[in-house]
Amino acid sequence: MKKHYPEMSKIASIYNTTIEEKIKEFGNGFFDVVFTMAVLMHIHPKSEMIFSEMSRITNKYLVTMEVEKGVARRNYERNYKLVFEKLGMKEIASINCNDNMIPDPIGNSVARVFVHRRLENLL
Repeated sequence: MKKHYPEMSKIASIYNTTIEEKIKEFGNGFFDVVFTMAVLMHIHPKSEMIFSEMSRITNKYLVTMEVEKGVARRNYERNYKLVFEKLGMKEIASINCNDNMIPDPIGNSVARVFVHRRLENLL
């Protein structure tokens, strides 16, 4: 990173640990935006506490672009609208990537944008 992206390396924070450990260290609403792409589909059901932690550390928006129907042996099917709306988020947009001709190298991805319910009246 220092060689190819020197400016970014000065401000980036890189953590070499598991998400189960690191996510608990961030305070409530620590990030204005949390973004995931092709990560959550690999979270084992025993680690689903990560989803409530993601909602907790998100101050405003949570954006996911995830495969929701299993296409590989280590993918876990989930409807992230249902997952995150149970945790105090409100979906404000969704796009089926395949249906909308968005480049989707994995296939079956759905992009979703959530806002905290406490902010939905401000939109």
